[in-house]
Amino acid sequence: MDLIIFDFGAVLYDIDFTRTREAMHALAGYNGVPIHFGVDKQDDIFLAVDRGEVTNEEFRAAMRTKWGFTCTDAELDAAWCALLKEPFPHAVDVVRKARRTAPVVLLSNISDLHLMHVIPQCRALLPLFDGLFLSCQTGLRKPDPEAFLYPCDIMNADPERTMLFDDSGANCEAAAAVGIVVRRVVDPYALPDMVP
Repeated sequence: MDLIIFDFGAVLYDIDFTRTREAMHALAGYNGVPIHFGVDKQDDIFLAVDRGEVTNEEFRAAMRTKWGFTCTDAELDAAWCALLKEPFPHAVDVVRKARRTAPVVLLSNISDLHLMHVIPQCRALLPLFDGLFLSCQTGLRKPDPEAFLYPCDIMNADPERTMLFDDSGANCEAAAAVGIVVRRVVDPYALPDMVP
């Protein structure tokens, strides 16, 4: 292997999309317009903030316009970050194990607000990576093919000698289409046995 790529949420870090949807439904002013926020379907504003195309201020304003929120910025940010739990207990050991095989990078669809929330919890995990490819910084979001090829290019890795661990079927299909070896993570607690 030339490179091992890990997804973040639901692979190394525990998340629950329903927590953010429920927290947003409970915010003051919510107008009842459906909120699409999940692993395979998201509202356009969520995609834009993941790609770093809007500032945090623009993101909050767009959510208020679409969903009528009248809450404070802090309450809105707390609802947006409600899905974030904590790193899985085995995350550090899994990345250390993978590093014995090949360089290891993180490839995540993540907004700036989510990133700022998880950094304090991941002080032992994030420094283990040889590269961090975060959608809010690169402007590339999975399952776009470029999102998978960019880390390969930067790390001088042949896609066919690159392995991806991701929970999303759409992401795994897109990565496989550009030649990457994929390992879909259905059960994150099985990950330690999946890593070479």
